[in-house]
Amino acid sequence: MFAYGIYIHRSLCHNYVTFHPLVARWFEFILWVLHTIPEVRVLMRHKEHHMFSDTEKDPHSPWTKGMANLLLFWPSKKFISIIKGMVFSPLSKYDTENIPKQYERYASSFMYRYPHIGQILFLLSNMIFFGIIEGMIVFILSLFAAMLYTYTVGQGLVHIVGYRNFNLKDKSRNIFPIGLLLVGEELHNNHHKFANRLNYKQKWYEVDFGYLFIKLLENIKLCRIEVSK
Repeated sequence: MFAYGIYIHRSLCHNYVTFHPLVARWFEFILWVLHTIPEVRVLMRHKEHHMFSDTEKDPHSPWTKGMANLLLFWPSKKFISIIKGMVFSPLSKYDTENIPKQYERYASSFMYRYPHIGQILFLLSNMIFFGIIEGMIVFILSLFAAMLYTYTVGQGLVHIVGYRNFNLKDKSRNIFPIGLLLVGEELHNNHHKFANRLNYKQKWYEVDFGYLFIKLLENIKLCRIEVSK
């Protein structure tokens, strides 16, 4: 959750923050072994999600792509077509504007170019530490948890369940005011209203732990904040 919500979403997709190379590589390693290291084109297409949120042009809206396909992420033809669309369909002019410099380093990394090796190593290490059967179970549950966060929550529930501070044209929601379990991604409606702000908190009772974690890293010189806080 930290790797996806903080590194992928806030750093690569929005360029809110630039992490120290050691921190960035650690996040990439977590994504690598869980087989959730995303394609560069998918990250670049995130702009479309904000500009055309919950319309037919939105690449992963549960309202236009089918709630079941994103909430259950079963290997149906529809789900596979959604993923292929985000990866292989032509990029719009919005996607290619102001591309962060860290994209080039991310796309040229060993982990990005050989994503399946990380998954294999993760499976083998689980089998060594827990035993063959137990290791396979841990491996499957870990992948399931990663998919659950990436698709069911990160691209599905945040547009279906929760409250709204702002009555936007899209259907974004704040799942819960305390952004701990999803490191701030719970405050998705706030994020859609102020897409250029690092801190997703908007009400006094809301807490964005993702922002607090980034501030901690900034204080110890492990990241540089690039936008308004």
